[in-house]
Amino acid sequence: MDFFRKPDPFYEFVIAAKFPRTFNLVISPLRGVIEKIEPGTRSADRIVLEPKFKLKRVCEAAVSFEDLGLNPGE
Repeated sequence: MDFFRKPDPFYEFVIAAKFPRTFNLVISPLRGVIEKIEPGTRSADRIVLEPKFKLKRVCEAAVSFEDLGLNPGE
C-alpha cells in the first residue's frame, strides 16, 4: 500500500481475501502484529502470525503461503 504521507500508527489495515480461501489479515503497526482471522470464528480465535512488515510512506508486508493455508499457485 502506498500512501501520500505516513499514516498514523494507530491505524490498522485489513486485507480481505475471498479466493481460494476466505480470510482477513489485520496489520497493526502500533501492536507490531499481523493477525489472520477466518470467517465464522470468534475474535479470540485470531491467529497471530510472525510479523514481517514495514510502515513508512509505503506499507510492505510478507506472509508465507503456509501461514495463509495456501499452496503456491493458488
